[in-house]
Amino acid sequence: MKRLTLLYSLILFATTPGLTAQTPDFAPPTSAYIQGLSIDPENPKQLWAATIGAGLYVSQDSGENWDPVPGLESVQGMHAIEIDPNNANLLYAGGAKSGVWMSTDRGLSWRHIGLDSMSVCDIAVHPRDSRHLLILVTNGVYRCKNIDNAPWEHIFDYPAFLRQNLPDSEQRRYWRYSRFQKIEIDPHNPETVLIGGRWEGGYHRSDDGGDTWYHHTLGGIFRRADPILFHPQDPNIIMVGTHHQGLFKSYNHGASWVSSSIGLEPQRRTPYYGAFLISGLVCAPSDNDVLYTGSDYSNWKSLDGGLSWHEVGKTLTCPFARAFAVDPQNADIVYAGTNVGIYKSVDGGQTWRFASRGLPAVPIHTTVELDLEDGSYQFALGRRGAHLFRRSLDSTDGWLPINWLLPQRLSLIEKGDGANELRLVTETDVYVSHDGGLRWEDRDPQYTDAVSAVERLPFSGNRNDREMWTVEIELEGKAFFDDRWVGTLYRRPPYIALYLVTSDYPIDNSLPFWQTTVDRALGYTIQIPRTDLPEQEALFYCEVRDFQRNTLTGYARVQPGRTGHIAIQLGPDNRLPALQSFVKNPK
Repeated sequence: MKRLTLLYSLILFATTPGLTAQTPDFAPPTSAYIQGLSIDPENPKQLWAATIGAGLYVSQDSGENWDPVPGLESVQGMHAIEIDPNNANLLYAGGAKSGVWMSTDRGLSWRHIGLDSMSVCDIAVHPRDSRHLLILVTNGVYRCKNIDNAPWEHIFDYPAFLRQNLPDSEQRRYWRYSRFQKIEIDPHNPETVLIGGRWEGGYHRSDDGGDTWYHHTLGGIFRRADPILFHPQDPNIIMVGTHHQGLFKSYNHGASWVSSSIGLEPQRRTPYYGAFLISGLVCAPSDNDVLYTGSDYSNWKSLDGGLSWHEVGKTLTCPFARAFAVDPQNADIVYAGTNVGIYKSVDGGQTWRFASRGLPAVPIHTTVELDLEDGSYQFALGRRGAHLFRRSLDSTDGWLPINWLLPQRLSLIEKGDGANELRLVTETDVYVSHDGGLRWEDRDPQYTDAVSAVERLPFSGNRNDREMWTVEIELEGKAFFDDRWVGTLYRRPPYIALYLVTSDYPIDNSLPFWQTTVDRALGYTIQIPRTDLPEQEALFYCEVRDFQRNTLTGYARVQPGRTGHIAIQLGPDNRLPALQSFVKNPK
């Protein structure tokens, strides 16, 4: 009977343009691409959502209902909404070709304050001066030290940096900042400012409030920093999420970095190239060890400051949350902004509810009711794209998007053979879910069984030089460096970084005694000046960019100056000894 109902719905839609199959209480689902979320630190019931295509929205009731913000109707592509950390009455917003907007009354009214029709990528408010702004736009950074009377200064000229440092780029049309790049001011020392990199990789840093800038890599390997997080309490700790290589953490204010992605799973797209594309990144104000982040494959939580990660509950049915907001008093209340709308959890991410009432309605292709083992549901297929929603007919729960990793326009949904099995037909494929649509099966990435051969780099030094410590290095374990199947913008050797560090690295805030990078070889001879060596036992720490397994790490204990051969076992979850005792298990 249910399949006949679906068939009748599809025939009715095909023969009567504009007619949608409905139940008597039908109300269309809502959706929007959420680029940014902010929560009022003094009134956690009030939240702001910057959307791409629908403008700025506000909720006054903890995300139960959302309303478009009046006065900003001209800015439909909203990229950033920032609440002044000094005064919650002050808000700043901006987006595509919008310039900068300001509200002094918690969003009741807005006025344009500068940069005309420039596209705003991100906004940073000085932590000690409400009138001091840094704005990231497509061509760099603008600063205004006093929005009441001071001029806007173009303090970081991104095109000039590119002309000087990458003059022969053939991909110039890509070399501009976008909504993926972020700018952050260090709350402990506001003279320090970080900007995520673009295709030059790494990040840009200023330690004089933006007067001068320096480009830095993340450990010598091409990694593009996107979200940036300064620790609210510890001035030494900074975290960044990268574009395709996971999370990295610094314990010495950005002087060196270590991989911090253990527990994450990589994206499912093919060809597969080790991609942990990190989007949103936030820590809970009331518990700074609690972090949330999103990736191309799923969304994740850490209880130990990023040392380990576990997947949040599957009722967060959209991967790649672009933004998170955590209640300032309660770390278990968290909001996730995704490319289909906003979700809310009140139990620390174990369960989620779609909290997007009031966002734009989704045009519906058809609806159908199906009985599953755990209840009866109504399903709604969108007219455009991979929009698919369900709602329970046994409760008052609203619509929940169930388009996990679905890439194509949808044609038909029907009950499968299993108790909670669904079959979904798209324009070119059939997908199956065994849990009522929370997750859909997809093809495994096309891994290759091949691994890189243990090739040795030729050694041209003097092995008998008494001023140098000569060491034979062997990297053991599967490593795959074949980058031929990825775009040229991602082929950026070297792919191996090697460091000589203390036994307590990185929690002792130290710098490596010595470091180098290597293109692809798994065996080579190195020489380190003996004057650079520590007297005590140390570690050789290695990070490898693997195009199947993302970032591989490994370490070996050594006696500097005496050990002649070092074997380092590589793997995706080799944690440095000093970090092992800090790991917490998921709740």
